[in-house]
Amino acid sequence: MKKIRSVKMLVIGLIVGILLSSATAFAATAISTATFNSTKVVFNGNDLDLAMPLISVITADNPEFASNYMPVRTVLEAMGYVVDWDGANNAVLVSSPEITNDWTNSPDNKTVWIANSTSLIAHSSSICSNMSIPIQTTKGEVVADSGRACQQCWVNR
Repeated sequence: MKKIRSVKMLVIGLIVGILLSSATAFAATAISTATFNSTKVVFNGNDLDLAMPLISVITADNPEFASNYMPVRTVLEAMGYVVDWDGANNAVLVSSPEITNDWTNSPDNKTVWIANSTSLIAHSSSICSNMSIPIQTTKGEVVADSGRACQQCWVNR
């Protein structure tokens, strides 16, 4: 439960930070440079494909510090959130996905997480059971190794 709260706080912090950072970028005395960079982002031990490079911004009032900006949609979707656009209200809508967690009827290519490379227990969420560095895999791979569903994550175990 504590881990779920931490993830929610991280997401809220990212959104607020991006909103504040965009206002700060316009309020800065002057932008010295804004460049694309190839810094990679790692989420839960896996490289996150951002579909576009990060942007590094250096301001005249703080030339030793670069702020990196990345597409919030890609980051949030990698964390399992649903992101949509409400053009009428000029708003980004972020919501938790509807989770059915039906182990029996989920396809073999369903993404699951395991605690380590020898774990035989499939979790529906990367934050279940306080896994320190969850490994993303598929239901089919877990089943092929005689694995099973986590008793907390799934219905129809």
